[in-house]
Amino acid sequence: MPRFNTLGNYEAGIGGGDEVHGYVALIVDGLVRDPGPGGGGDWLTDQEVACYRYSPMPFRAVAINAATGANRTLRTSTLGFNAVTAGGGRWATTETQTGRILMDDGTEVPYPLLALGQHDGCIAMRAHPYNGSGLIVNGTILVQAATDEDVVRHGTNCWDVQVLDQGHVVWRGRDGAHAVGLPVPQLLPGGSYGLRVAKVGNVWWVLYLAAEFNGSLVCHPVDSFMGCQLTSPGALAYRPDLVAVGSRLLAVYAVNESEQTNVVVEPGVTYPIIDLTTTKPTPPEPEPTPPDPDVNPPVITITSYAPTSGPVPLRVTAVYAAEPDSGPITELHWQARVLGDAAWGDAAVNSPDDFDHTYVFSDPASYELRLLARGPGGDGVTTAQRLVTAMPPAPEPEPPQPEPPTPGGEMVYIDLRKNNLAAEKCEQIDNGNGTFSYRKVSNGKVFCVTNTGDIEERDDPGGPWESFYRTSNALVADREWEGEQTAFLLPYAEVK
Repeated sequence: MPRFNTLGNYEAGIGGGDEVHGYVALIVDGLVRDPGPGGGGDWLTDQEVACYRYSPMPFRAVAINAATGANRTLRTSTLGFNAVTAGGGRWATTETQTGRILMDDGTEVPYPLLALGQHDGCIAMRAHPYNGSGLIVNGTILVQAATDEDVVRHGTNCWDVQVLDQGHVVWRGRDGAHAVGLPVPQLLPGGSYGLRVAKVGNVWWVLYLAAEFNGSLVCHPVDSFMGCQLTSPGALAYRPDLVAVGSRLLAVYAVNESEQTNVVVEPGVTYPIIDLTTTKPTPPEPEPTPPDPDVNPPVITITSYAPTSGPVPLRVTAVYAAEPDSGPITELHWQARVLGDAAWGDAAVNSPDDFDHTYVFSDPASYELRLLARGPGGDGVTTAQRLVTAMPPAPEPEPPQPEPPTPGGEMVYIDLRKNNLAAEKCEQIDNGNGTFSYRKVSNGKVFCVTNTGDIEERDDPGGPWESFYRTSNALVADREWEGEQTAFLLPYAEVK
């Protein structure tokens, strides 16, 4: 792909070919510097391009002098290479048969390699071993790896990665551009491709193909849309790049897949600065199909619609019929609008064989309904006003409150573990399940007998240790704990 070095020279054209169709040559500034065959070119330094060669055998990773075409061998392999990545004086090879990625010092890169920093050779790789998602630069995760299912449904979550150095990285995600070390580039609306950045003076510029907005290669400051339209809409512009050389800003792109023909331009000089937001083409309005004068237009009516009011979400079913003098109908537009609005909106577009439609109104308001029918004789629309009212949702009913325990008579009971006849006067509380609790009159606390027979106090009645069965002369504390059943008796005397 056409790529600049820091001096403003570009290399292009490394990438395959065969004896029948010819080999793709290495092009530097428009001149052939190596005839191939090979592929995988990247600037190793400002003077050399790293790539691979597969003829004559064995497979070789080489560095080609950009001025003379002389090459030197970096690494050989009988397993083949399908990529050589370089930048900042460092290089790495990807073996064809094993997929192993080896750096120039022999260390292995664990995940697919994306780039080496143009200025410092830092490593940028995927965050997932095989599904092509995520981004890690110099050991820092910038984009988390996506799941296999997510990638199958939506594709990768990170592409158009450019690494100037470990402190300046830009990429494009599903939600737009992202950046580290520079302002996040603003992009024209719609899909975009080939994101690249460069800094001139104190201003960062961004280059990309605004595919859905105007179909052109554009270049502008990252925080402004006052920039240049470098190609006409739909013109071929493959794999663009951007570089700043002193006070000059240069852009390059290929006009064919083989990259044998490339164009270098200077934004702001070759092309004037304009407001790019005004460059979106305005599609011509389609010519309306004139109605057939020999065919009647549709004549329809809404025969019923119900209910006419209710809480949101309100579902209203409307039924239509064609009048006897109606012309043919090709489609039905069930429409609605908020009462008082000027514009109608389609709630559904159905065939004429579908005689009803159910509207769903989620926002409280009064709405008008109508039906528009289209056919070879023109359009027909209902004219009578049909209103429905969607009201706020009914409040949720208050949940029933549990009945409070029923107080009973007053009584005293004797603590058998005391050596005297001291007794406590208590209020009896009916728990509603055949048991009772007892609240001390003296301090308002509820008596509790634990599973070990200890007498304690609690704030609230009705719990498992605050409940007793009552006989004619004793309270029974029936306790179970860890599978053991124990009962304790407290004699009492009722006070009327």
